Amino acid sequence: MIQYDYFIEKNSNGQPRLASVIMTSTDNSANDVRSGQSINNS
Repeated sequence: MIQYDYFIEKNSNGQPRLASVIMTSTDNSANDVRSGQSINNS
């Protein structure tokens, strides 16, 4: 399973744009190192 986390910020026109995309793979143990750096948008 691959999870995409989208971070949206608004530009000068007030329209939302895609600031950055962070991809994490839940079935790849190599990504467990980065799990502590994940940000939950709620």
